[in-house]
Amino acid sequence: MDPEYIKQLIAKYAEQSASPEEVDTLMDWYRKESNKSATWFVESEQEKEHVYKRMLYRLKADISRSEKNTFSWLKVAAAILLLLSASVLTYYFASKSDSYVLITNSHGQIRQITLPDSSRVWLNSASTIEYDPAFMENRDIKLEGEAYFEVEPDKRHPFTVHTQKLNTTVLGTSFNIKSFSDDNFIDVSVAHGKVSVGESNRQLALLTHNKALRYDKQHNKAEEYSSDSTEFSSWREGKLQFSGEAMIEITKTLERWYGYTFVFDNNNLKPCRYYMNFDNYLPLDTIIGLMQQITNLKFTINNTSKSVIITGDACS
Repeated sequence: MDPEYIKQLIAKYAEQSASPEEVDTLMDWYRKESNKSATWFVESEQEKEHVYKRMLYRLKADISRSEKNTFSWLKVAAAILLLLSASVLTYYFASKSDSYVLITNSHGQIRQITLPDSSRVWLNSASTIEYDPAFMENRDIKLEGEAYFEVEPDKRHPFTVHTQKLNTTVLGTSFNIKSFSDDNFIDVSVAHGKVSVGESNRQLALLTHNKALRYDKQHNKAEEYSSDSTEFSSWREGKLQFSGEAMIEITKTLERWYGYTFVFDNNNLKPCRYYMNFDNYLPLDTIIGLMQQITNLKFTINNTSKSVIITGDACS
């Protein structure tokens, strides 16, 4: 069977997004491979210990869920053995930097990840998270980009997301963070629970349901306001939603989703604000056509250079 396809199935199984048919295919593959010797691709005993701990945490989580969802003990055992096989170690642990687990999402997709503590993360396009393999003792995550978190409660181990200049800490809640390095702002929005947002050792806000904070990175200022949390996380439902955002912010989102660069012929077009709502499965040329109708601007696509030139009159 194609090794790349197996790696994809392993990743989906680990993230609990595999269909029943895909799980059966994976288990059939494992049964056929189980009599063969697997190569251990980690280099040190410390690395092996990290892998062992993560497998143990995953087993505990699966057993806990089995009490409610009649999760098969056979599948739990198979999952542990499977995750210790060479192919899984190559895929699931190769993307590590200085012993940290690094998960990167590419253009044009949304990725759901289940963390070792059973918390869930939806990672937006062109976004990255990084965390310590011993995550159960140290629930700290570094985020570059945008992600939505559903955090499992654990009073002894607060859950903290580190972004540029801000730290967001919770015990158990659901919230969205948008923090791209090339954006001027960091946005934190709370769907459920309570979130503490701080800068260094200074607390900026204690956010609750439908409260949000926007942090201006250039001026080191924070503004707290009421928001619709469903609007902030609409990207999880496959929406490219813009509610009065500047064209420069709209094009950045499109760049991250489609992998094309947007170039302004007139910089005065950048602050013009628009309301738009698109399905993210639409091809770029369809999106561009709709945007031309809404904005009266001209968008010229160059598929060779993967760029879009924007021309037109500045907004009044």
